[in-house]
Parts: sequence; structure tokens; C-alpha cells
Amino acid sequence: MGKLILVLAYAVPVVLLVSGWLVWGQRSWFRLLVLLMLPVFYISHFKGLEMIEGWPSDTALPEVFELLSSDVVEPNMEREQAGQIHIWAKVEGQLEPRAFLLPYDRDLHEMLFRAKRKLDQGIRQQGRFRGREKTGDGVSAGSDRELEFGDVPPRVLPPKTGT
Repeated sequence: MGKLILVLAYAVPVVLLVSGWLVWGQRSWFRLLVLLMLPVFYISHFKGLEMIEGWPSDTALPEVFELLSSDVVEPNMEREQAGQIHIWAKVEGQLEPRAFLLPYDRDLHEMLFRAKRKLDQGIRQQGRFRGREKTGDGVSAGSDRELEFGDVPPRVLPPKTGT
């Protein structure tokens, strides 16, 4: 979807400009309309660039994902910088992993630290959202949900058939 927005952000202004100059010529109302519409297309272009793979997304994390890595930038009060957390995750059914950007949360930082230690030991980690009533081991993620990490369940292969 992000690539389509990016292509449209390039193509639509050019088509409008060319067709407008051919049909309406140099009329001042057309120039004003173009000047008012171009910022809309440039903003959609910027948003389209953000959605392209590789840029961290500020959208919500998927319900279930495999944690590949994380990076935490703690808040710096001297420089008045809010902290942030980058999570690199892979969602089942998608070919490419995705980076997510979250606001800094101390509890999430500690949980990611423990999950990263397990990753360093070769134990794959899975993030999962659950309702607050189900467990108390996760980090609050709003809307009565909590995020928790655990070991990825082992893959069960189908039985071999004899030939």
C-alpha cells in the first residue's frame, strides 16, 4: 500500500499540471488551485516514504510476532529528549520483517532486555498481546491489554509417510 501511495504522489501532480495547462492554460484560478493542492501531494509522498519497508512504523504492533531484535534509547532530561524503543519483528505469513517505533516505557525496556538475553542464547522469542485478566506478567499496552514475551513454540513437522 505504501508503494502505491508513493507512486500516486509522483504521478497525480504531474498529470494535473499537464492536463490543466493544456485545458485551462494560464488562468489564475488554476494556478491557485495547483498551489493549494501540491502540499497535499507532498505530504502524502512523505507518508508513503515512511511506509516503505525499512523505516520504523509507528503503527500498532501485530497481535503475535517473533522478536528479532530491539534497540532502546532512554530519555535524556538534560537534552529534553523523549526516549524511544525500536522493535524489529517478523509476523507470520509476511516475508519481510518490519521495524516498529514505540515510545519509551521502563517496564517494556526491562522486558526487552530479558528477551534479548534469551535471543543471545539462541532461544527465539515471541511477542503476544493478551487481555489484562489473563496474566499479570506483561507490560501494559493500553485498552486493558498487555504485551508479554515468551519462547517461540517449537515447530511441529508433519509425520513422514513411507514409500
